[in-house]
Amino acid sequence: MVHVALLAQTDRDRLTLHLQHALGAFVQSPQQAVQEADITLAEATTRVTAALVERRRAIGATHRGHGVEAETEDLRLALREYREITLRLLRM
Repeated sequence: MVHVALLAQTDRDRLTLHLQHALGAFVQSPQQAVQEADITLAEATTRVTAALVERRRAIGATHRGHGVEAETEDLRLALREYREITLRLLRM
């Protein structure tokens, strides 16, 4: 089973760097470090949510609009993607 990343590698790297910076800054400035970590989590949450909404839209586009005429194979693939993404979320 191949997992498609929800965020681009550059976004993941940038968010990881911000979090590492916050962790490293804790000793000298605990409050600022926690604020930076909070902002990083908020941005990560926003970006992942947007990516999930877009992924759901893309999966749905393969079968919605076809109505009853949707091919069984298209429906099977859509169901498989819905299952994979949902299970990934539930394992978090």
